[in-house]
Amino acid sequence: MYNHVYAAGCEVDKCRDRLSKYCVGDGLDIGCGGISPDTRFYWENKIVPTAIGVDLARTNLSGRADKLFWFVDGCMDYIFSSHLLEHLEDISGCLGEWFRVLKTGGMLVMYLPLQGFYPDIGKPGANKDHKINLTPNVVLAALGKAQIKYSIISIEQRTNDNEYSFDFVVKKL
Repeated sequence: MYNHVYAAGCEVDKCRDRLSKYCVGDGLDIGCGGISPDTRFYWENKIVPTAIGVDLARTNLSGRADKLFWFVDGCMDYIFSSHLLEHLEDISGCLGEWFRVLKTGGMLVMYLPLQGFYPDIGKPGANKDHKINLTPNVVLAALGKAQIKYSIISIEQRTNDNEYSFDFVVKKL
């Protein structure tokens, strides 16, 4: 059984001190808060205040994480997302869309729930809106399927002190 308390909307607070250094220049915070199937939170909580927020509502741009039609190719320095990718059916397609708007040299920065430390789909305590259990290898495979060229900056498990996640930072080549 999991002894953690899962606090929706507060995940970015756990990683901000170590991941915000990758969020420099023009960038997006996708899934930064707003209306969600998990009704415990309705506020915006961005990695850095200057990020353009994208969520279903109540932020700068209202829309889907996998349809960034507002942006031309190669226009963003970074994309940050915390505990969002697991809510999507097609993570390869979504990552492809995110990389489309990243500049060459741009950073994809994610904080994601780690399978084995967060309740798996269908288990007690699991988020009913999750579509996939995530590990770094699952995300790397999705990047490969999307034929994305990247270099790994940092992939680190974060499972101490009420964390049940992993940091995932890659640079677009």
